[in-house]
Amino acid sequence: MRYTIRLPGASTWAAFAELAERNNGVYGGCWCMAYHPEDSPTDAAQNHAGKERRVREGRAHAALVIDEDGSAQGWCQYGSPGELPGIKHKREYDKHPPPPPDWRITCLFVDKRHRGQGITRAALACALDQIAHLGGGLAEAISEVTACRHAQGRFLFSATAELFEQNGFTRVRQVGEHAWIVSKVIQPAKRNTRVPGDVSRGSKDSAGGNRLGRRPPLPPDQPVDPRVRDLAVHDAVFPQRPFTHEAELLQHAGRCHVARIGLSLDAI
Repeated sequence: MRYTIRLPGASTWAAFAELAERNNGVYGGCWCMAYHPEDSPTDAAQNHAGKERRVREGRAHAALVIDEDGSAQGWCQYGSPGELPGIKHKREYDKHPPPPPDWRITCLFVDKRHRGQGITRAALACALDQIAHLGGGLAEAISEVTACRHAQGRFLFSATAELFEQNGFTRVRQVGEHAWIVSKVIQPAKRNTRVPGDVSRGSKDSAGGNRLGRRPPLPPDQPVDPRVRDLAVHDAVFPQRPFTHEAELLQHAGRCHVARIGLSLDAI
């Protein structure tokens, strides 16, 4: 099976929603909102609406794994501490908090009929690539150690510490019976690098991970020009800095090695 990594956005919302609905709203109605500030522990409809709003507004980060039939089969959620303020084992975490991270990796989910196919590994690897293209920094997760014990999959929504270690993370401190803080400093990606775009089951790269393919975006960093409402790169929408002329915008995009531009114009 061949998989493609996509970013959450308006064009991928339907695929994400279908995956969540196929799996009972993810853990009974979480909709991958548990680490967002507006999460509801009891109202699945509120979580559904909140997740859709975040995705459509570009306030949710994830690597979404799409199969060759166009169906989503898994994802890896990440974001800044402001985007994902929720902390697993918070009471123990706060006793001796580690250095503040730039990024948190909080949730990895795979459709129950597609587990054991390397989707979690692929989603995590691509999420790390996306973080590198967003400037890198200290990434943190709280995950479960599974060595020498049987751990049920429903408790591994933050994957395993062993998988993070295979991706260069180190254990920082134990915060639960089997839970550890793990972290890694991710170096910024070079502007002219390309991240591979498809994931083929069974194909491995030199680091031992599944070979990924779709290149993540290079986000602009200044406010949007009132005449240009969005810049869409691989279905992710980022605010664009002001430009006086359309030619200047296209020239800037070329310097950033942007693969595809979608523009919504009021007047230009």
